Amino acid sequence: MKGSSTSGSRIARKFQSSSTQDEEMSLNIIGTVFKLKSSATIKDLKTMLCNKYGFPENHLEFFLAGQPLLDFQRVVDCGFLECAVDLVFKNIVGMKLFVKLPSSTIEIEGKAEDTIQKVKAMIQAKEKIQPDQYTLVYDGKFLEEDMTLASLRMKNESTLHIIFNPRDVMSVFVKTPGGKIVEFEVKVLYTVSDVKQIVESFIGCSVVHYSLFYEGNELQDFKTLAFYNIKENSTLEVKPSGIQIFVKTWSGKTITLDVTRSNTVREVKEKIFCKVRVPVIRQRIVFSGKRLEDKCSLASYNIQKQSTLYMV
Repeated sequence: MKGSSTSGSRIARKFQSSSTQDEEMSLNIIGTVFKLKSSATIKDLKTMLCNKYGFPENHLEFFLAGQPLLDFQRVVDCGFLECAVDLVFKNIVGMKLFVKLPSSTIEIEGKAEDTIQKVKAMIQAKEKIQPDQYTLVYDGKFLEEDMTLASLRMKNESTLHIIFNPRDVMSVFVKTPGGKIVEFEVKVLYTVSDVKQIVESFIGCSVVHYSLFYEGNELQDFKTLAFYNIKENSTLEVKPSGIQIFVKTWSGKTITLDVTRSNTVREVKEKIFCKVRVPVIRQRIVFSGKRLEDKCSLASYNIQKQSTLYMV
């Protein structure tokens, strides 16, 4: 028999009971077995639930056939043995929770009775992250899926942290410098540098002067895929790293150029022409006392970010 909710936001949960004569009763409530004397009252049972799960006592109510059971009534007299009784959470107020991912923080709405499993389902609905890919941490503790927010004494605007499980493997697609798209298996805690090494082992040439890009953004080598919230079947691209260099012209003016270390000296001269209109054929470029050859790359001369070249 099922009671009906009468006010607020209520969630009914059925439980069964068994008795060993008049001495002791065993009640299965929300998956936990509670043992209590047959003389125990409804208030005693509420207190046990509050101590176990952290629910506020004034938010709990028991119903039998739609009628509330009163605190002073004995459990054994209330029909627990003969039929189903509803445990109702009444007037539960929602709480705002923040979930901190490596690259962002999201907001979800929870209730005191929600389990961590339900919280993970909310995160999945928002971020498409599979629940088995991470563990939630609160107050320095790893959270089990059957824990409730109330049992953790969680308050409004608490912050949960996502820790990705390093053993988890996912597939990503990487567009190589040659334009080929290749599927690789990686782990969410691999760094960008790790992924570049995997690509290098596949294409057989160094990618030290290349960067990894995701959705048009350049990724930093020491950060993880999890930090950038890179998910299963994402597409990454390996492209030459962009750097800024300076060129001091004949007139003493210094100009700034955006280049890659794979650019040739000839390509740099063409960029200079676009800036100062000096024909490529008339340009002579020097770096560290050496005249640069048109066919050579900047990397071959160890030209780094913010290096200065000279026109002579």
